[in-house]
Amino acid sequence: MQNPATTEIFEYWTGLCDGRLPPMRNEIDPVALRRFLPHLFIVANEADDQLTFRLAGTRLCELFGGEFRGMPFRTIWDLEENDRAQEVVMQILVHEKPAIADVVLNVAGTSIECEMLMMPLRSSETGSDRVLGALLPADGPFPVAARPASGLHLQDWGFVESDETGGLSVCGHDQPQLVQSGLLRRFLPASFFPQ
Repeated sequence: MQNPATTEIFEYWTGLCDGRLPPMRNEIDPVALRRFLPHLFIVANEADDQLTFRLAGTRLCELFGGEFRGMPFRTIWDLEENDRAQEVVMQILVHEKPAIADVVLNVAGTSIECEMLMMPLRSSETGSDRVLGALLPADGPFPVAARPASGLHLQDWGFVESDETGGLSVCGHDQPQLVQSGLLRRFLPASFFPQ
């Protein structure tokens, strides 16, 4: 996690888990996350595994030039990324583990490196059916853009876990490798985790 805000959001979510299942959606306190609200979103798994925005922060809406509530999750992705992005969210829901994705935001021919944190939420005791997410630039603020973003490109993703030292590790899924990036290490494929 390159952006300190991403780490703060993850630590808030982890505090709600308290070593148990992912938190219930009604446990999320908007006041505790008020500094980050413009960058947050909630996606729900609707009937037939359709992912739909339940909430999208104002900065996300500004970046993409429209309101997302009730819109499909695929709306913000490049066309060729729709299935892959949906599969990432479904993995998060099935495994009930948070994940982080390296994404590129395309704005008027300019590519902006971003990170997307996605954490499972439950609306009932039967399992996770929502994702609380945050889209933040990897470093620095989002630039002011005259035109809306054309979409996101998913570069890589992995599950995030706290380790025994209080640090964070990312278990990537594509190419197992060791990355020295702050507190994060990518070392195991997502398929390693049992369902």
